[in-house]
Amino acid sequence: MIDYQKLCLAHELVLNLKDYYFLLHFGCEVVEITLCNVDGEPDESLDDIDELIARLQELQPKPPRFKVGQEVWGLHNDGDIVSHIIKRIDPDFHDIYLTFVDDIPFRFSEKDLYISRQELIESQLRYWQALWLEGQILVSNGEGGK
Repeated sequence: MIDYQKLCLAHELVLNLKDYYFLLHFGCEVVEITLCNVDGEPDESLDDIDELIARLQELQPKPPRFKVGQEVWGLHNDGDIVSHIIKRIDPDFHDIYLTFVDDIPFRFSEKDLYISRQELIESQLRYWQALWLEGQILVSNGEGGK
């Protein structure tokens, strides 16, 4: 038997996920639960309603990291550090932000934006240091060679 309140909670959770739905297969003594994804990912068979609720909670979208009107920092295509003011957050993708430069809209992913200029610079230093430690960056001898 499935607890009605838990079923309602699972239903509320799945409504927040555009690409998921779940199926309940009632048998004589067991209920089979299948979590399905419309993007073609394999379906998940779950043992009980509690496992379904836990999985749906894991899949819930995270709240946006930035707010409308907030100044954020990122890298321009040419590598320059630039700041932007968030004008809109895409309602379908909580991690996509819209700003305008000279009335031209630009979209940014949350992973490409930083709270401060210093945070951006520190991130870039860690990135380049990791490449150097992996041997992907060769240090020039000062004569244009490697």
